[in-house]
Amino acid sequence: MRCKNCGSENEDNLYICQNCGSPLYDEDDNDALAEDEMGKTKVVPAVAGSSRGTAQPAHTSRTNTEKDEKQKQKEKTIAVIVILAVVLAVVVGVLAAVLISNSKSKNDVEDTSVPIVTTTEAPSTTAPTTTTTTQTTTQTTTESTTKSTTVVEYNVTVSCSQGGEVEGDGVYAKGEKCTVIARADDGFVFDGWYKNGKRVSSNEVYSFSVKSNTDLEAVFTDYSDVTDYVDEE
Repeated sequence: MRCKNCGSENEDNLYICQNCGSPLYDEDDNDALAEDEMGKTKVVPAVAGSSRGTAQPAHTSRTNTEKDEKQKQKEKTIAVIVILAVVLAVVVGVLAAVLISNSKSKNDVEDTSVPIVTTTEAPSTTAPTTTTTTQTTTQTTTESTTKSTTVVEYNVTVSCSQGGEVEGDGVYAKGEKCTVIARADDGFVFDGWYKNGKRVSSNEVYSFSVKSNTDLEAVFTDYSDVTDYVDEE
């Protein structure tokens, strides 16, 4: 006999399925006698008051089985939830540890870095150059003064009355080298450089160190006068 509930094969003289415990016959057929194909009489257990009561344990067994399955399913669900919760907690802990480590590393880098100091230079307070000129009847003195050093400058003047040309005059610092040059015209010869009426050099090119205001005069002599003087001798 095939069970209508689970499809399992059972012996013909059984009333309850050996696999699931479900009834193999309908209640309407329990009060009749059936004959098989060979003409033999098969006695089917009658389901009278007490017999019907015996079928209840099968339903109870199936109900208990379903409850057990539901309980197991519930336990599995709870176990899965617990596992997921544990995994989530571990992941959160790892992330928190990584964030804390990164924060500490960042703080260490910031603490050990060398501070950048920007220095702005104050504008220079050097006093402007002051030039003081003092003029007298004989000489002119020009002095340039700064905050740290004092530069004294002097005028060099060159001149000639006749017979040639001169160059080299100008303003020179104290101790600076000055070079003056005299060139005689045709018919004249250079006699010398004179300062305050005294000859200081007989060379046409004369160099000296400037120590004061200096006036130099180049004296040229007419060549004919020199020739007449030589002839007289």
